[in-house]
Amino acid sequence: MHVLDSKDVIAIQELRQHRNDIAHDLPKLITFDPSEKTGLLKKVDTALFKLSNHDEYIEIGADPEFKNVDWDTAYGRENALFKQIVENVESLKFISASDNNCFQGTP
Repeated sequence: MHVLDSKDVIAIQELRQHRNDIAHDLPKLITFDPSEKTGLLKKVDTALFKLSNHDEYIEIGADPEFKNVDWDTAYGRENALFKQIVENVESLKFISASDNNCFQGTP
C-alpha cells in the first residue's frame, strides 16, 4: 500500500522541524506571520488527507452502509482537526493586522 510518497514524508518532517523551532524559539516568533507557512501547511494537509482517507477506507470502506461515499474527498477526524487548526492559523493574520493598528493609535 503506497499511501504516501516522498514529498508527503518531507512535508511532515518540515512541519515537525517548524514545530521544534517554535518550541525552542518562541520569544523570537512573537511577530510570526502565519502566511509564511501557508505552502507548508498545504503540503502537510495533502499528506494528512492521504493518510486519513486511507485509514477511513480501511475502517469503513467495505461496509455497505458507506457504499455511496466519495472516496476522493472523504477524510477522518484527524484531517478535520488539522483543517480547523489551519483555519485558526489563517485567522491570526487578521488579528495581528488589527493589533498592529491598535498599537499605532488607529481605531
